[in-house]
Amino acid sequence: MIQEAYSRSYETLRRSLEHLKAVRSDPDLRGSTIQPAFQAVQRAFQDILNLGLDGLDPVQAANAQSYYTEINKQLRLLSMDVMFLQASRQTATSQQRQQQMSDRLERLLSYCEALLSEDGNESKDDANLR
Repeated sequence: MIQEAYSRSYETLRRSLEHLKAVRSDPDLRGSTIQPAFQAVQRAFQDILNLGLDGLDPVQAANAQSYYTEINKQLRLLSMDVMFLQASRQTATSQQRQQQMSDRLERLLSYCEALLSEDGNESKDDANLR
């Protein structure tokens, strides 16, 4: 079972990602306006990493580690998108970066949902075993 601290941290990351998604969808988006929202996402993920994996059972820890690795990779790529968005001068380039950011945000949100639902899926599996 996922402990409350993990659930809260995953939920905070999800909310931060949703806020970043909302900022990204602003039609007057500029790179400088997205940076604070992106930094909030990075802080939320760092808080999750600071929890460690000791509070999870071995199967959950292995699953969480896989998600953490993918989240870290997507955040690094998202960081590059933000940086290139800030440097973009042409509308086409800006739109391309915004689309890439949107795709990455959707992927990151799906990872958060999977982490959050892991506890619920285990409960269902336990019930099916009875």
